[in-house]
Amino acid sequence: MGRPIKPQANYSRQRLSEARCRRLLGRAGENLTPTELGALVDQLRTVACAIIDEFSSAPMVENRRKIHALEADSRELVEERSAILQFEAGMSRETAEQAAISLHRKSRRKGRSSR
Repeated sequence: MGRPIKPQANYSRQRLSEARCRRLLGRAGENLTPTELGALVDQLRTVACAIIDEFSSAPMVENRRKIHALEADSRELVEERSAILQFEAGMSRETAEQAAISLHRKSRRKGRSSR
């Protein structure tokens, strides 16, 4: 097993109560011992912090802002193109979103100039 991921930012370490954790987990949390529940909560917190670190970078936030500012049809096209670039071309999400936004803007300019 690999080394644990250390989140970059310092997030609040306020713990949820055991009862609250069990309610959130539903049936999956019914048979966990308090020790197992605590370990699971720590692992989930680490994953959540890593996700927040990954998706709160300035370029990512700016890309999402630009995409959400588009009209619904354009937004759907840009998101689809971004996903294709990410998964088929092996680009990072940030790079794929930047490329998809750029391609969308170029196609719009080209469409206007041909009218």
